[in-house]
Amino acid sequence: AAPSGIVTLRVVKDLSVYHFMNSVTLVTLIIASLLGILVSYVVGYFMSRQSFQPILAMTKSAAAIGPSNLHDRIEVPEVKDELKELSETFNGLLDRIDDAYSKQAQFVSDASHELRTPLTVIKGYNDLLNRWGKDDPEILSEAIEAIRLETDNMSMLVENLLFIAKGENRKMKLSPGAFSVKELLTETAKDFSLSVPSRVFQVDAEEFVVTQDRRMIKQLLRIFLENSVKFTKEGSTITLRAKEM
Repeated sequence: AAPSGIVTLRVVKDLSVYHFMNSVTLVTLIIASLLGILVSYVVGYFMSRQSFQPILAMTKSAAAIGPSNLHDRIEVPEVKDELKELSETFNGLLDRIDDAYSKQAQFVSDASHELRTPLTVIKGYNDLLNRWGKDDPEILSEAIEAIRLETDNMSMLVENLLFIAKGENRKMKLSPGAFSVKELLTETAKDFSLSVPSRVFQVDAEEFVVTQDRRMIKQLLRIFLENSVKFTKEGSTITLRAKEM
């Protein structure tokens, strides 16, 4: 005991072992953190690939669809989620595009079909003029009138086709009027006799009058005659009959 009554106690301990443990702990934490980051990256990479696999497949399928394979569709996932709704919506869009593409091709085909007949008739009358019309006033007058009528029909047909193509109105405007059915059949048969000399066209019709759009009825008759020519042999006789009911 000190004379003043104050006692001092000093404890001494070696702390080097704690410094070593701290260093080991720090290194262990760093290694564990790096391993955790690596494991998280690998697991996240594979999980993201699995998650985005349907999207990648949809993208690949959509990129492969073109004008030559518009009928193809992307695969719809079985799981009912947003991806399924997206794929169904995209397939619906492809259906509408495919339908519009088919209608356009059909329109071009119909336009070519409708314009072919007036051009053929005009060519037939032109050949008739070239052969005998120069010296025969009756043939000349008849050919000029027929070519004028066919030109008017072509003009009306082109206007109607363009009108439908623009989508302004889907209803065809009719111009009804009274005309002789037998006269119309005779006129149509004569047109085809000039343009299709490999067939014989006859008319067997009663004399009566109807009130219709003469131009549209003649166009319908032409379609029937074109099909008749297509499905008959050369030299066959095609008869146009009409009877009042």
